[in-house]
Amino acid sequence: MKTKVKTKETMKIKKVDLNITLKELQLLWEILYDKISKLEKKDINLEDMDMYWSVGAPECYDMSKEPALIVGSLKDDLDEVKKLLKNKDRPATFVDLDRFSAILNAISQKLNPL
Repeated sequence: MKTKVKTKETMKIKKVDLNITLKELQLLWEILYDKISKLEKKDINLEDMDMYWSVGAPECYDMSKEPALIVGSLKDDLDEVKKLLKNKDRPATFVDLDRFSAILNAISQKLNPL
């Protein structure tokens, strides 16, 4: 079954504010981290969620066509971002941000499944 994809031509385009300051991002992270830190668990087991589907940019923002799916691995993501903790000289990259995003998404699904 094919899903009808909304395009710019079929949607009324409203200008919305999609800006976020670094300070807002920091404050939001602190609020959300505070939420999960109050759980009784001190760690979150994601073993049953290793492989996942993803849509890469810029395709994930183009509603005019169906995107190609990418297979990701939480094990690989965790292994790579934890290297930042082990080696303070290792520079963080935007790929690390993508990996961290996948980890946060899995944690959200684990703690509050849809």
